[in-house]
Amino acid sequence: MTRVPPTDPTQRLDRRTLLSGAAAVTGGLALTTALPGCTTPEQRESVAAGAAVDLPTYRATAGAEPQFPSTGPDVMPGFTEYPRESVAPATDGTPPIKSGKPLTILTNVNTTIPPALGQNAFWRGMNERVGAELTYIMAPNADYLPKLQVSIAGGDLPDIVQFRGIPNLPQLLERSFVDLSEYVSGDNIARYPNLAAIPTASWRSMIYNRRIYGFPLNRSTLGDIVTARIDLIEERGANPDPQSYQEFLDAARVLTEPKRNRWAMCNPIALINWTLQMLDAPNGWAEEGGRFTHQLEDEKYKQALDAAAQQWKEGLFHPDSFSVGTRTTEWYNGGIIGISTGGASPATWDAGAPGTRSGALVPPKFDGGGYAVKFLGSGIYGGPVCIRKAEKARVDEIVELFNYLASPFGSTEHQYIAYGSEGTDFTYQGNNPVPTDQALLERNLPITYTGAPAQVNFSAVSPGAVENDYAYQKKCAEITKANASSGLYSATEQEKGNSLRTRLDDLATEIILGRKPVTDWDAAMDTWRREGGDQIRAEYEAAIEAN
Repeated sequence: MTRVPPTDPTQRLDRRTLLSGAAAVTGGLALTTALPGCTTPEQRESVAAGAAVDLPTYRATAGAEPQFPSTGPDVMPGFTEYPRESVAPATDGTPPIKSGKPLTILTNVNTTIPPALGQNAFWRGMNERVGAELTYIMAPNADYLPKLQVSIAGGDLPDIVQFRGIPNLPQLLERSFVDLSEYVSGDNIARYPNLAAIPTASWRSMIYNRRIYGFPLNRSTLGDIVTARIDLIEERGANPDPQSYQEFLDAARVLTEPKRNRWAMCNPIALINWTLQMLDAPNGWAEEGGRFTHQLEDEKYKQALDAAAQQWKEGLFHPDSFSVGTRTTEWYNGGIIGISTGGASPATWDAGAPGTRSGALVPPKFDGGGYAVKFLGSGIYGGPVCIRKAEKARVDEIVELFNYLASPFGSTEHQYIAYGSEGTDFTYQGNNPVPTDQALLERNLPITYTGAPAQVNFSAVSPGAVENDYAYQKKCAEITKANASSGLYSATEQEKGNSLRTRLDDLATEIILGRKPVTDWDAAMDTWRREGGDQIRAEYEAAIEAN
């Protein structure tokens, strides 16, 4: 994949960089309190985590030429056809693990557990290519954090660990995992050209205690996408590119036909964020003059919450929306809902429902007059992927493994990682690889949750959606809004953030369902501040002051 580098690819992680439109955000909820001028041990940890460090110097790789080139760090290159004729190696062709020693890897898996090594030709082929036997310790998302915590508590750490939010992560990384700064900070990363092609934004969340401790799993910086059935909206006379909240409601109304088992939407809590963007609310945390304020405290949050309650009352949401679980994809592809929010692109939806046409919606200003803002996401999946401390020669070869796994789209290495072996795992239809039944069973190995290249937008099934996604990203790139906590760490957020937010989401659900008034939000925010919100705020303020 190719990317246009930032204006200054070696920029340090300073306050103004974090708040610029090109900065990434963690998207997390973080919280802290202390007297001015005083710091707790947790705050000192957060200050260290937020201090300046040289970020990896971005260098685009000379890979396959996209049909739609990147125009900036928030616009992925688009491919409407696989570059079959230009597939070429992105490494020297030798296995990265020279010692041949086996590797243990702890990571999540978003699909069914793959067949065991003895029954998995793809896995054996992966081992052969990297030069070592890869032993995976896998867990579904719901079970991953407990498995990770058991591994940490028992001191039985694998060679490679994918981290999610856990308390005291900076101390754990400093104690047990490799400081990667000498390998990837600044111009050091030039030795690893595939890693150097990962956009700068994705590296910001890899910084702890002033050092780089992990490899990012690159994703779009544009965060969640609100996708709609453009074909149905057009067919029924509404605007598929709504220019106000009212026009968005009009589109939702034409998609709602309860008698035919069809509704506009199914995730009220997630779609609050969509309305917040229309209102130009804070993206998570806002900062002004060193003072942090969360979107939850902003009056615009209550306005967005009330809008969701009105949408529910009108019947625009599927009646089982609060118990949807993992059925969003099924409902969208089946035509039961016409608007969805999440990480999937329109090309993904079109592939899942042939004969339909989806499109990503750009947030309009609430009262009209152009586009509003697009909240930036973190630019990563999950958290850092880290290497357990080992002798230098061992670390050297594992870093080479990560460079191998970051081989760009259109390279020989990426072709195997993404599609397997021609004839066994895929066949070509025209220039595009199509998986075989065997590949659908075997390729669930979570190799792409170990390491990943800079992402591209590619769809052989729906090339028109690739072009539309590209246009969407270009529009959004002009209106991005960062989270002021980007690149900063809060110990209290890691410890309490999820539970604090869950309680607020529970109240939001009651308000949307009409069981409680929106005025109850004020008292809930007092509790949130008292039980952790102010503590997280203070940690972030201390961190940014140190910067």
